Amino acid sequence: MIKTLYRLLIYFFSKFIKTDELSDKFPVSIKAIIIDDNRVLCLKNERNEWDFPGGKINFNKDLEESLRREVKEETNLNINNLNILKPLNLNFNDVSVFVLLYTAEISCNSPLSISYEHSEYNFFSKSEIKNLNIPQAYKNLIEDLI
Repeated sequence: MIKTLYRLLIYFFSKFIKTDELSDKFPVSIKAIIIDDNRVLCLKNERNEWDFPGGKINFNKDLEESLRREVKEETNLNINNLNILKPLNLNFNDVSVFVLLYTAEISCNSPLSISYEHSEYNFFSKSEIKNLNIPQAYKNLIEDLI
């Protein structure tokens, strides 16, 4: 009986209030783990942390298209063979961010050059990743990948 009453209340109020607006909202980011010669490409961001190339998804855009665009903008690299690896819920500057990680391969011979968003880049081995200022969840994934 209580469930029925609850459903009726939700139905009634949904005519006046968008119930989806009541739920938590947080940014969604897509990232590419690019492995070349058993080393992972990482970029240093404004928080002085190492991160994978990628970024926010544009509204109504395809996820993989968005990831390819972000990687191209940040590294000048084209990627292919995208495979969803794992979703993570991480905290950056006290903001919860849903991060969808893909594995990807470099599909061009372009020189790597980083955008203004990052201060440096490097390819790191599994043992080097352990000592980086990078989210622990990323370290755990790399441990399993390489």
